[in-house]
Amino acid sequence: MTTPRLPDGDYPFADARFPLSEMAMMEAPADLERLLRKAAEENGMEIIHDDPVELTCRAPGFPDATFLAWLPSDSGRLHILAPKDQVRGRA
Repeated sequence: MTTPRLPDGDYPFADARFPLSEMAMMEAPADLERLLRKAAEENGMEIIHDDPVELTCRAPGFPDATFLAWLPSDSGRLHILAPKDQVRGRA
């Protein structure tokens, strides 16, 4: 599996943004993957293999949470970019 090449910059994780140097790709936890897929569907966004996309989850009473999501061509599981200290298992 090849992780996408991303330009330097700040990337979303929940309600904050972090420099790329502090981030790593990981498989999204199952509950978060369901929320992200639902957010994509509600917003009419298509998750395309090997094309990173920012997805925002909205829920009453909670701040918006945005994630950079990526669906590798050799996996059916969604991956997210997360701060290295939050990563549990690498993509």
